[in-house]
Amino acid sequence: MRNWTLLATAHRNFFAPRLATGIQHLSIACVVSPSFKIVKMLRREIFLSDTEEKICSLLVDVTKNFAREAPDRPPIIVRISGGWVRDKLLGKESNDLDFALDTITGYEFAAAVNQYLTALGVNPGHLSKIESNPDKSKHLETATTKILGHSADFVNLRTEVYLDHSRVPEVAFGTPKEDAERRDITINALFYNIHTKEVEDFTGMGLEDLSRGYIRTPLPPLQTFIDDPLRVLRVIRFASKFGYALDPAIGEAVKDYNIKTSFDTKISRERVGVEIDKMMKGPDPVRALSLLVEFGFYPLVFEPFNPEENMVDPTISLQTARTLLSLDMNGVLEDLTQAQWKGSDHFESWMRVLYLAAACLPFRKMTYTEKTKEYPMARFVVAVSLKLSTHDNDHVVALLSYIPRVRELVAAVEAGGAWVSRQELGTFVRDMGAKPLFSEWNLSVIFALMVDLAELEPLAVNLDDPRVISIISKYRNLLHRIQQDGLQQAWDLKPILSGKEVGSLLGMKPGKMIGTVLHEVILWQFRNPHGSREECETWLKGQFPNEGK
Repeated sequence: MRNWTLLATAHRNFFAPRLATGIQHLSIACVVSPSFKIVKMLRREIFLSDTEEKICSLLVDVTKNFAREAPDRPPIIVRISGGWVRDKLLGKESNDLDFALDTITGYEFAAAVNQYLTALGVNPGHLSKIESNPDKSKHLETATTKILGHSADFVNLRTEVYLDHSRVPEVAFGTPKEDAERRDITINALFYNIHTKEVEDFTGMGLEDLSRGYIRTPLPPLQTFIDDPLRVLRVIRFASKFGYALDPAIGEAVKDYNIKTSFDTKISRERVGVEIDKMMKGPDPVRALSLLVEFGFYPLVFEPFNPEENMVDPTISLQTARTLLSLDMNGVLEDLTQAQWKGSDHFESWMRVLYLAAACLPFRKMTYTEKTKEYPMARFVVAVSLKLSTHDNDHVVALLSYIPRVRELVAAVEAGGAWVSRQELGTFVRDMGAKPLFSEWNLSVIFALMVDLAELEPLAVNLDDPRVISIISKYRNLLHRIQQDGLQQAWDLKPILSGKEVGSLLGMKPGKMIGTVLHEVILWQFRNPHGSREECETWLKGQFPNEGK
């Protein structure tokens, strides 16, 4: 039994307020990202917050107690690994604390940390053991807990050897260099040694690549991708996230047939979906889609039912995504919706689902059959190939299926102007605002606009192009009419009379007919926006004079 109480007593003032001592010298390097020429500031040492400093000191104390109780045991070195180190060097805050241990399992060490906290009189966080699960990209058990309010994962350094046709590597304790080399890219292979308070770059390339904005793999990319083909998607995600240039060797390696064939045998669709989700809500989904197409991974990721018989051209996806980017950057979306588009709390989720729908656009007119029932192919891609949520599936299918209806009304407003009735407009908003879009019904209009612009031949994303101006004007006219008639909330319009009141008025029994009448009441309200309950009742009696007799 370790003497945690004695150790805690010796360090009782540990949680007293104090200055962070981990900040010593700071050098700033001004670097330019080769891909987007964005000036970045790279810190050469790590700034620790007060809480992070306390956490690191606590963990050092725990390692010292291990050394006192078992002096013959190899010393325990604790390092923070991965994204936290990268983000800290870029001057960004990160709550992603992953601790790598060299001579002890993550669970054993985390249990000792909780014992120490208990001896200090601090309630420890709940300790969980996440067993290894290759389908979830977990090849070694991980201990997860909370320390001073921060989530923390503990795992031992490891080396992995992948066998042919197996998604499960042989895993063993490894050195820091071996652990760094098994990672996806060099900028994710950096460590922060909490004992020396130094950044450690065991690949010899991570700091350089972070400084110049460069994505490359610690080992030759062909070996890295053969071992775990998901790393191709991670390369794409981080390149699009940071706007970094790609090592040309990566582009050559992804052409290898073996990488693509092992993608299906080694990688679960859940892991694929996680990466695509992060790309779509990242800062540059357009580049992510472009790289997926360039690397030949689009058909592997957005895989339809019977892929050999349902091959598609992803060009329209790229064109539609680029169109969305242009509309957003030039303020067209805010102009169309007459709303604080980017200022909305929902902006990121709106853009994510629009980009996801754009990625699935090639499947718009395709279906598949399951148990004698026909479904949209996009449903299979989102729900089965990407394993994304029902919310995502419903939104994508809706946006794709609503395109003809939106186009039809846009054309009607353009041709007929005032002849398009308030009832037609209200019914449109109500139909578009049914499940799943609800208050986001105008996404259907925006998406149809994106597709119309993307289908221009030749493609034009220049907003000065007369064809682009004309199309945007038509969609603006539709949304302006809806706003002018006060129908933005028509999707949520409630009948002026309840079902019970309708039944009593017309002598109807509860049933489907009540629903039919309530629909007619809604249409009456569209035609008579200032009509009263009494006027509606009078109209109903005239429409259904024989009911209840």
